[in-house]
Amino acid sequence: MLAGLSSCDTSSRQHRGYGPEQPEQPSRPGEGSESSNDLTLKYGFAEFWGQHHGQNTDDYLLYLYNGQFDDDGKFDGTELLVLDIVLPKKGDLLIKEGVYGCSEELGATYVFIPAYKDYDRETQQEYTDGSTLYLNRASKKAETLDITGGSITIKRLVSGYTVDGTILVGSTEYTVHFKGGVKVYDMTQQTPSGDDEAFPGSNEFQLKAKAQYNGEVYEGSDDYTLFLYYGEYDDKGDFKTKGTEIVFEFLTKPSDGKSIASGTYPSTADNFKAGYVLEGVEQDGTVYPSYVYRQFDNQGNFSLDLINSANVTVSRSGTDYVIDAAYQTKNGSYKVRYEGAIPFVDASGQGGQDDPAEGDVPKNVEMKNITRVVAEDWGQVWDGIECTDYRDWILYLYDKDAETTKEYTCIEILTEEKYEKALPEAKFSKIIVPDVNETKEFVPGVIIGGYIDKDNNAWGTWYNKGGTAYYAATKGTFDIKAQGDGYSFVFDFIDEDETYGGTFKGSYTGGVEFTKPSSSGVAARQAAGRMMWPAHAASAPARAAGLAGGQARKAVGTGRRAAASAADAAPVRPASRRRATLN
Repeated sequence: MLAGLSSCDTSSRQHRGYGPEQPEQPSRPGEGSESSNDLTLKYGFAEFWGQHHGQNTDDYLLYLYNGQFDDDGKFDGTELLVLDIVLPKKGDLLIKEGVYGCSEELGATYVFIPAYKDYDRETQQEYTDGSTLYLNRASKKAETLDITGGSITIKRLVSGYTVDGTILVGSTEYTVHFKGGVKVYDMTQQTPSGDDEAFPGSNEFQLKAKAQYNGEVYEGSDDYTLFLYYGEYDDKGDFKTKGTEIVFEFLTKPSDGKSIASGTYPSTADNFKAGYVLEGVEQDGTVYPSYVYRQFDNQGNFSLDLINSANVTVSRSGTDYVIDAAYQTKNGSYKVRYEGAIPFVDASGQGGQDDPAEGDVPKNVEMKNITRVVAEDWGQVWDGIECTDYRDWILYLYDKDAETTKEYTCIEILTEEKYEKALPEAKFSKIIVPDVNETKEFVPGVIIGGYIDKDNNAWGTWYNKGGTAYYAATKGTFDIKAQGDGYSFVFDFIDEDETYGGTFKGSYTGGVEFTKPSSSGVAARQAAGRMMWPAHAASAPARAAGLAGGQARKAVGTGRRAAASAADAAPVRPASRRRATLN
């Protein structure tokens, strides 16, 4: 039965709206076969969906119709026949000649799938997939009919196809005749611009690139993380709205840390020597090192897929690169190409060492160039604990180069409830380590000290750089004074940890950006992007040769949360395909 078919399409299988090139004299509603069961169709196009149904097959949606599609993908016409064609896997976009029977048995040579019900997890609604017939005739109400049987013969022409045969809708038989051009759109590699499901891989997207040098994470090789992406990042490493991030982790021969050597890198799951790209894994709720992250909005809705196989060719001429990558996720096979310069960030001193402060992060940090402060008002809720006696503020004090270095101090304080879009003039000196069972400690005037939750995420007051939280505040002060239309801040904190401890201090005078998160509670706090990996997790054993686990990768600051932090509010993009909208 169809319910048991494997769904492996490459993105949301929805008619994209661009359709075929419009004919010079498009047919109008009312044209076509008004009263008979003879369908003589004038126009056609097809979408190639790769292994949507799995089992080493290729899948097409063939659209034959009388009418036209507008720019939004809405069909305005009298007849629209959609055949869900499945045939043995091949290497081109051409639909093969042959006789196609209506069948659920994918072992048959050529079939078109009868209509069946599927479920869209995004809209949480059931819809009809497979082969359908839409009729919009003046004599009766427009309707979409489920195709349950039939036989279609497809033949190739010099510049098109002929399609002839019969389809069954229940016990009603329709004859089908089509002759003309059929442009096939490759939905596994491209998506029309402007669509929410857009995926890079065609010239319609201006891909960007950046790379991070992680040092000798595995003995005897250098470790690099390459990001190919489109979209605009915010200060916390997420996209401001929509975006896609394709991430590969390379193991190369030891180098200068400023370039990825030319060559072809196959993927591996267990060979930690130079010359490979590491396949994606999930461990302790984090996906790394090679994955595809797609963010659909700024409300915490995203998808995250492991790259389970890859072959990446790197060519370099000076500072310019050509990256050709063929890779697979659970949803299908993809290719992506990047040409241009790649900026490198040296993160080799930020984890995976006996001393996490070794490298470019000293034991005593002074932030002298803070140029931006964002204050988030979390209202009268702290991690799900509601209280009317205080307001929870999280302040981010960013270094001038934070966009590149991700260097900032995060300070969490509790004020009186009355402070809204404003901060009190006060010197905060009491630091508490939060305990959800000791709510009496949650009073105005305290600082939430740095701590690590059960999932090894850093929260509260920390000094952060390069994706790693280094020093947690256990003692110290935070002084706030009004200064014209802005504020003057002075902070001085100590991390008393005997092994990992240090100090961090700094000052700032200027404006403050006041903001509120879209929602509150644990999930929303996590969605706000405060999940920095603590340096405490970056211990020496993480660099042992042959270690397949995520601790080493976690230590270098790469990877993303495997599950949506606001899981209940962040639907996974459906593997289904919602086709043309019918007027």
